Amino acid sequence: MEETKRNGIEILDYFRVNPPTIPQMFYNTVKNAGNRPAHTFKSGRQWKTISYNEWATISEEIALALIRLGLKKGDDACIMSRLSAPRAWADMGIMLAGAVSTTITPLISDEELVYILNRSDVKIMFVENEKMLNRVVDLSDQAPSLKGIICLDEAYSGNQKTTWGLGQIRDLNNGTDSQAATQLPERWQHLTGDDPARLNYTIGTTGQLKCSQMKHREWVDGEREGQRNILRENLNGRLNNIYTSIMPITSIKERTFGFFSMVAIGAEIKYGAGPSNLKNLRELKTIRQRNEYGSTGTYY
Repeated sequence: MEETKRNGIEILDYFRVNPPTIPQMFYNTVKNAGNRPAHTFKSGRQWKTISYNEWATISEEIALALIRLGLKKGDDACIMSRLSAPRAWADMGIMLAGAVSTTITPLISDEELVYILNRSDVKIMFVENEKMLNRVVDLSDQAPSLKGIICLDEAYSGNQKTTWGLGQIRDLNNGTDSQAATQLPERWQHLTGDDPARLNYTIGTTGQLKCSQMKHREWVDGEREGQRNILRENLNGRLNNIYTSIMPITSIKERTFGFFSMVAIGAEIKYGAGPSNLKNLRELKTIRQRNEYGSTGTYY
């Protein structure tokens, strides 16, 4: 498609040739915008930006490790973390492995956490930091299906039997002839629109734990019209858009429109430290001004 046609609402057709699943949508974007920035985030004290190609590599490494650890198509893997780049990598890695990505808020009680782990028969769990990992370890004897816990903190190192750091998980297949490498494409390519994509456990305004399920087709169908509105009203239909994500906790709407929908159009997602740490968006604005790709689209 000529560059002149890659604007306005037509960008939907450029990035999304009717993919029935989220992984296929992801790889459409990787194919067409692989060298463009995907995530900007803080690593230690430094800001770092990775491309869609780099994101795909990270999530593939996670998916390969999950397959090697025994995660099967349709199994549930859980993420308990605030919104962050590592959480996004894990989220996509779970679905590339053909599994169901279950997200829960860190605000739930221990009783609710055990209930979710058992109700969803969770095999693998990702947690934001070592404190959350220790909390899950203390409860693991009440969740017999749980086989492994992965900490998204770059500095963490686990025992590599039941606990791992993200770096250890990414290195799990290095130097081996793991069959996971041949299984990975089959996992996500054989997903259908009717396969479950995710479960969301959240605490509503009533304080009660709620669960919602979404199939791949339900997200794809619902996303199309929402994308048109976003492109028409906010993003001017251009490829060079930036979305700043500062939501501190799990949010179904943020995960849908601030993550998957941004990926579908190849936008760059910039992860802030949360509303309480942003006075006037000066830090993120400075980074945007240095960005060579131009236009921005900022929402909350």
